[in-house]
Amino acid sequence: MIALGTQGGTVHILDFLGNQVKEFTAHTAAVNDLSFDIEVFCDEKMKFEYHRPMKAIALDPDYAKKASKRFVAGGLAGHLYFNYKKWLGFRDQVLHSGEGPIHAVKWRASLIAWANDAGVKVYDAANDQRITFIERPRGSPRPEVLLPHLVWQGNAQRPEVRIVSWINDELSTDALPVLGFEHYKAKDYSLAHAPFSGSSYAGGQWAAGDEPLYYIVSPKDVVIAKPRDAEDHIAWLLEHGWHEKALAAVEAGEGRSELLDEVGSRYLDHLIVERKYAEAASLCPKLLRGSASAWERWVFHFAQLRQLPVLVPYIPTENPRLRDTAYEVALVALATNPSFHKDLLSTVKSWPSVIYSALPVISAIEPQLNTSSMTDALKEALAELYVINGQYEKAFSFYADLLMPGIFDFIEKHNLHDSIREKVELYADYDPKMLLPFLRSSQHYKLEKAYDICVKRDLLREQVFILGRMGNTKQALAVLINQLGDMEEAVEFVTMQHDDDLWEELIKQCLHKPEMVGMLLEHTVGNLDPLYIVNMVPTGLEIPRLRDRLVKIITDYRTETSLRHGCNDILKADCVNLLVKYYKEARHGLYLSNEEDESRAKQNDNNMSSSQAIERSPKREAWNSSQKQEEVEDVAYVSILSLYKLSQSLFSSVVMHITLTVSWIPPIQTPIKQTEPLLEKSTVVQ
Repeated sequence: MIALGTQGGTVHILDFLGNQVKEFTAHTAAVNDLSFDIEVFCDEKMKFEYHRPMKAIALDPDYAKKASKRFVAGGLAGHLYFNYKKWLGFRDQVLHSGEGPIHAVKWRASLIAWANDAGVKVYDAANDQRITFIERPRGSPRPEVLLPHLVWQGNAQRPEVRIVSWINDELSTDALPVLGFEHYKAKDYSLAHAPFSGSSYAGGQWAAGDEPLYYIVSPKDVVIAKPRDAEDHIAWLLEHGWHEKALAAVEAGEGRSELLDEVGSRYLDHLIVERKYAEAASLCPKLLRGSASAWERWVFHFAQLRQLPVLVPYIPTENPRLRDTAYEVALVALATNPSFHKDLLSTVKSWPSVIYSALPVISAIEPQLNTSSMTDALKEALAELYVINGQYEKAFSFYADLLMPGIFDFIEKHNLHDSIREKVELYADYDPKMLLPFLRSSQHYKLEKAYDICVKRDLLREQVFILGRMGNTKQALAVLINQLGDMEEAVEFVTMQHDDDLWEELIKQCLHKPEMVGMLLEHTVGNLDPLYIVNMVPTGLEIPRLRDRLVKIITDYRTETSLRHGCNDILKADCVNLLVKYYKEARHGLYLSNEEDESRAKQNDNNMSSSQAIERSPKREAWNSSQKQEEVEDVAYVSILSLYKLSQSLFSSVVMHITLTVSWIPPIQTPIKQTEPLLEKSTVVQ
């Protein structure tokens, strides 16, 4: 209920919603104070009159139950009246007076408290005595300006231990964790201290170096009070939110080493509450150290907060090594956020592949294929994971899509030739310089497809080679002349084809281009007669630097002619030297034996070995001599024939015809029978 006294003397009883329950009209002046007992309502009405206005009233809490009907009241007269019922009626007893008006009164149990100008006093009605006085604080405003209000508290406060100096300065205050303190009174507590050193009390002081200990005893607890140590200091820092200082204190060696785990955990919790995730992640290596269980706990905690990517760079892969699930969860967290795809790629490359399974991470990435979240970094990371999982062909497709360098080494390393059999275009896309060597060395590709690829990518030299293999030599020549403009390579191409008609085609395609005609004259020395080309040039065609080029052609012919004369002299000298060598070899003498010496050697048992040697040696020597002569003749013949062929090839394109005549030396008479006349092998080379 709510009781409301008005200036007109009416008392309204309301519920907590403001609805009126009852109304009393008992006064003709203002209602200054209200008091209730535990019953709230009763039908009894009593009226008391005082000569001066009453400012405060308090009923006995058991007013309705007791016959004494006690209450206290006070006002401007300065008297505190204690009214109670006796046999002959009610009686007023003055409990206090002389210190100014009574401003407020409160009654609880047997205790009555009132406030006047001096302060607050408390009276024990059960023992009929005043028990305490609380002085009014200095500087307080006058009671008429700010009325005092008295409220009794429903329970006892938590007991405290206060340390004061000899001059009454308070040094520290500690509230005690006593069980059931709400129901205790001051007399329920006692204070004791540890005994002094030695058998005596040493004048009431502890000996030097002794640590004083106090014991606060309550009905259910004994609390030890002692000077604070380092761990108390750390606990106090944590309690006041100074986690960084607490951590520094532990790291400085204050307190037990086991406190580091507790302080670190509370520090991380504090940072998480403050949403300082990056700072918390950076401190994990120092705070969690080598504890695998602690690391795993925080990995999953960061995952629940969706902040795992900031912790990934600090997660250890060894010392300690975590369960594979922790690493997989971390990689999946990076894979599902496009902002961290580059971090995923660097992490996959840096983490050992043996500490996790790639399959869960692949399963998290594959649904993102062909979506807007599929970045190049995620593609490369997926390719790396495919390699770890042994799926090399899938990895190859992503490497090819990303134009990764070293893709051909990857093909060779993992033997992926079958998977790229229909993809020559890989060379064209990733390593064009290697395409032409590949086309020249490989036979496992379709010429038409290769040509289309080269046309699309404007690879001209490769087009020339493929057209040559396809037999389209004229088209290949047109590419060389019209698109590449490389006359030297065009001449080389025509020379390799060994086709006279192609020379004619080369000349025809160059005739309408003056610069090409000049280049053709420069590069056909030794292949075509320059006069033939000049005769085909249309009259009036201006060829750039024609004079200089003609001078160069003549100079080149002179040089070539000089070289051919030199070669002719060398050939003559080599032929003469070979024939002289043959002549000397053919004049060597041979030793022959007869049949009588041979039979006589067979009959001599004592000289068996020597007879056999005589028998075999002459025959073998004669045979070797004959064979050697045959070989010398063959060598001379082959040498002369080779020189002839060489001279023919050297002189085939020379304007001046050089005739080389080698006169044959007469055959040498030897004692060996010749199966074939040597003269028949002699020839005249012209």
